[in-house]
Amino acid sequence: MPRVLITDVSSYKAVVILRFLRSTYPNLFLMSVDHRPYTRILRTHHAKNHRVLPNMKHHPQEYVAQLAALIKAENITHVIPVNSEEIRLLLEHRSALGSTLDYIGDLHAFEMLDQKDKLYAYCVKQGINVPQSYFTAEEAQFPLVVKPATGSSANGVEYIHTKAELEECLLKRAGEKLVMQEYVAGIGCGYSGFAIRGKIVTGYGHLRLAEYPASGGSSVWRTSIEAPQMQGMAEILIERLNWSGFFMVEFRKTDDGRFYLIEANPRIWGSIHQGLASGINYFSGLLGEAPTSSTRCDTYLSPLIYFSLIRYALRGRFSPLIHFITRYSRLRPDISILRDPLAYAALLLR
Repeated sequence: MPRVLITDVSSYKAVVILRFLRSTYPNLFLMSVDHRPYTRILRTHHAKNHRVLPNMKHHPQEYVAQLAALIKAENITHVIPVNSEEIRLLLEHRSALGSTLDYIGDLHAFEMLDQKDKLYAYCVKQGINVPQSYFTAEEAQFPLVVKPATGSSANGVEYIHTKAELEECLLKRAGEKLVMQEYVAGIGCGYSGFAIRGKIVTGYGHLRLAEYPASGGSSVWRTSIEAPQMQGMAEILIERLNWSGFFMVEFRKTDDGRFYLIEANPRIWGSIHQGLASGINYFSGLLGEAPTSSTRCDTYLSPLIYFSLIRYALRGRFSPLIHFITRYSRLRPDISILRDPLAYAALLLR
């Protein structure tokens, strides 16, 4: 029987994963780690075996050394990191971690997917539809988006409408590695799954119903979608980079039905609950097939969904709030304050 270690247990992604694995593989040994001291007490009740490790960002060598010792002491067979910084560090030291990361592709493929500038250049060569990139302020057309070359979610993303705004932004962020890109109006969606040597063994499409911040932010409310175009572009990317492991490819769908690839996440993604709740077992290729149940539902992230709906309403967009209220009976939270109050408290502290 596999013995699995999940990192960053105070994150909602880790909570969702642990809950799913505990219910789907009841005899599975599960362990969690985090650098936050409060997780000794405040963490999901599905993480019974837990250790506090050094802060990876401040003490990377100590983090790797203690993680390696823990893997050996507990006979861990699989480590599932949930954020990009951890994966990058662990892939750089994978030889110290035994075979626990053998299911993840090589560091080159990871960087190609994770670094937006490399990803966009590669997609252009492969004929995958991406927004137009600008390399100088002089060639830029407005509106446009400025974002970090690495990173995910809405961190560091700015929407620019004039040349003066762009010049101010570039001056303020001098020294950062940035991407300037055409703004694509549309709705956010994604195709996610698990791949083995470039072949997607499990895949699923979702559509964003609300984001936080309310424009171009993280997914806080989602539903299912079938989109062969989106799936096809994801398959080309994963196959030609020979990627193994978890992934989510993010797109924008325009009003005329075109899909633009926005970014790729070669890791566990924020909206993984939507697929799991819909009966998609992303872990079957890693841990073996197991019976799962599905419910026709949408999923959301509390409490950020409520801040998002307020922002939409303040902008005069009341339809997300109305739809949320009318669909509430078939909505499922990523973390329930009633069913997992310690995990919810940890998320609030985080």
